[in-house]
Amino acid sequence: MIKVNICETEQVYDSSLSSWITEQFHNRRRARADLWFIIKIETNGIKLTFPSEGAPQGRGKPISQFNHRERKIIDLWIDMDIKRVDNVSKLLMFLNKVEQTVN
Repeated sequence: MIKVNICETEQVYDSSLSSWITEQFHNRRRARADLWFIIKIETNGIKLTFPSEGAPQGRGKPISQFNHRERKIIDLWIDMDIKRVDNVSKLLMFLNKVEQTVN
């Protein structure tokens, strides 16, 4: 399961959620409100959390404890530079790629 939390509102992700995510980004920018997100992936031996800049953060596990599938998703996150909240289309692209990877 992939969950998207935008400023304390959490939804389970599937591709139909794209419009909700886009709307949240645009509405918060227009209102000059705080904007952050947290992506949680928990499925098929994968347990990862990706916070954006400005999001509340917990402690993660050491990099040596990630399995091959988790490392693939982590590399995708890093390569796409998603933690910045300035590009909703990059976030949606990441979520779609993760959805393909975990299913």
